[in-house]
Amino acid sequence: MPKMTMKGLINGLALVTILVFAQTSLLAQELVHAMVGTIAGSDRTTGSITLQLADRTSTSFDSKPDLSTHIAFDKTLRKESATVNELPKGTTHVIVYYYGLSPAIVVAVKDLGKKIESVTGTITRIDETDQSITIQPETGQLATCYVSNETTVETPYGAVDGTKYSVQKGEKVSAVCTNEAGKEIAQFIQPLND
Repeated sequence: MPKMTMKGLINGLALVTILVFAQTSLLAQELVHAMVGTIAGSDRTTGSITLQLADRTSTSFDSKPDLSTHIAFDKTLRKESATVNELPKGTTHVIVYYYGLSPAIVVAVKDLGKKIESVTGTITRIDETDQSITIQPETGQLATCYVSNETTVETPYGAVDGTKYSVQKGEKVSAVCTNEAGKEIAQFIQPLND
């Protein structure tokens, strides 16, 4: 067995200290997730918001962030979002970016406009040339949605922009799209685990 020198012991302790500090700082960082729904209520004075989800349940988000909390929020998604106070009056459909569970804290929101299309099904085609995915719902016709860096993808590791997540053929997803100039633009995609 090699003999441990004082210098080796100090270097080993320094490495352990760096690893513990890195792990602690990673644990202290909150991942920002995303959820899509219809605004059921909001309070511009407090910045809180309540969403009605597709399954008719509702979820409320508080707006009292702990200023010492570090959050991991995708830079592109952050740039494309606003605060609850900045939403235009009459906004109906939004993506809420949040962290935490009880209470969930709203970080930002993205206005999706008044008309959205929701589709849940299996990805049958991926076209990397025009950056689109085709989804076959259980009932109904195929839906082709175009994915960009402005698309929010909800993952177990937080919300990321559409260019940072590779969907797979055969994967089941839920998607929310808006029609822009005759094209269905994917605003939100959530891979579904069976």
